[in-house]
Formats: sequence, structure tokens, C-alpha cells
Amino acid sequence: MNIYQKWQIAVMILLLATGLSAKEWTVQPGTQLPTIRAAIAVADSGDVIIVKSGTYRESPVEVNKSVSIIGDGEVIIDGEEDHQVITVTADYVT
Repeated sequence: MNIYQKWQIAVMILLLATGLSAKEWTVQPGTQLPTIRAAIAVADSGDVIIVKSGTYRESPVEVNKSVSIIGDGEVIIDGEEDHQVITVTADYVT
């Protein structure tokens, strides 16, 4: 095996290890993570945040990490008359 092949294998292992370290956080009222802001605070870049059905009265929500936020059911983010409810300041947010 030449040095180029060893380098390719090392990069592939690194990419796989990085992908395997992503966590999934669930937001749901009455749990350890009752708000989207709380989930963002504990998440690392690359993690997935699942927001369960419900109305979340929180504003502002700043997404300052590269995370995926997925709504599971009917999710309402009520900014309580705030004009800017969600601000995304990180790259690669989905």
C-alpha cells in the first residue's frame, strides 16, 4: 500500500468517525429539553434537533451552530409579538 492509499484510508476513517459522533436531541415540553433554545445550547455542530408537536413560546431563537432542526408534527414557534423569532448565524443549518 502506497502513501496515497494510506492517506485516503485515514481521511475516510476520520470522516466516518465524525459522522458517527453526531447526536440527536429531542425538544418536548415537560422534558429535560423543553425549548429549542435549550437544545441549541447543548448541541454540537453536526447534531440533529427534533422538535416535537406543540407551541413553543420563545423568542429570540438564535441558531449559532451548524445543526439540523426537524419538526415532528405540528410545531409552532410563537414569538409573542417579537418581529424576529429565529435568527440563523451559523453556516450549514438545515
